[in-house]
Amino acid sequence: MWNRDSGSFIKKYDLSSFTSENVTAIKLGKSEGMLFLGSKDMNVYLIDVKKGKLCVVYEGHWSRVTSIYTIPGKDILVTLAESNIKVWDLEYDECIKNMNEHESLVIYCAVSNTYPERIVTISQSLEYKEWNYVTGQVKRAMDLDVRGEVQG
Repeated sequence: MWNRDSGSFIKKYDLSSFTSENVTAIKLGKSEGMLFLGSKDMNVYLIDVKKGKLCVVYEGHWSRVTSIYTIPGKDILVTLAESNIKVWDLEYDECIKNMNEHESLVIYCAVSNTYPERIVTISQSLEYKEWNYVTGQVKRAMDLDVRGEVQG
């Protein structure tokens, strides 16, 4: 564990007991000492590293979790597994949206700079989508070509 402010090393923890397989994604939680771990076992674990305690297991992906994102200022977690995107309400620890519109592996996800209630995703086949993470609707979709030009 590292101190966020100073960057100094504090303590090493063995988190292997929290996952049955290898960790595939990591994201710091909102609070110091909280850590999200995505796993090959298709789950996301919320760990209280300071206490060495498993807090929540987010289940429901059908393949390994590849990425974990948070929405700034919101109790929202976004997890990716292949082409599947799940949106989690962290206050109630439940999946509120399950989005499966991509045809290939999602390789990029970010909050839209223009619309804060939207996330932007890009797949391996260069499908670009803007999603309203509250409703789960695709608000904008297009294909990008290899030169970076927009198609459609």
